[in-house]
Amino acid sequence: MTSLEVLTSQQREISEIASTLRAMLSSDQLEVQSVASAARLLLCDLCRKTKQHLVEEDEELYPSLMAHTDLQIQHLAWGFRTGDRPLRQQFDVYYRRWLKDCEFRFTDEFLDETAELLDAIQRRIEREKMVMIPQLKESGFFPIATA
Repeated sequence: MTSLEVLTSQQREISEIASTLRAMLSSDQLEVQSVASAARLLLCDLCRKTKQHLVEEDEELYPSLMAHTDLQIQHLAWGFRTGDRPLRQQFDVYYRRWLKDCEFRFTDEFLDETAELLDAIQRRIEREKMVMIPQLKESGFFPIATA
C-alpha cells in the first residue's frame, strides 16, 4: 500500500517541477537554449512522475480505500478515481500529441496546452492535499506520526 510519506513526497516533487516549469515556459525564457533544454527535461520528468503517481494510486491506494470498512473512505476513493478521468484523458491526449518521444517545439499552441495541463495537475495535487489526505488521516487510514 502507498504510504503517506510516499504520497506526499510525490505530490511535493510534482508541485515543485510544475512550479519551476511555469517560470520557464515563456517565449523570452525559451529563447535561451539552456533554459529550453532544461524545460524539455523537466517536462518529460513531470509527465513520468505524474504517470507514476496516478498508477500507484490506481494500483495500490484506491484498492485499499475501496476495501475499507468505512463507507466514507470508499466514497472518497470512488470520488477521486472518478475525478481522475478528465485529468487522465487530458494528460493522455497531451502526452500522445507532444511528448511521446519527448521531442517537441515550444510553439504558442504547445505552451498554451502545457499551461492548461500544469493547472489541471496542480488542482489535482491541491485537492489531494486539502481533501483526501486530511480525511484519510482523520479516519486513521494513515496513522498520524508521533515523534
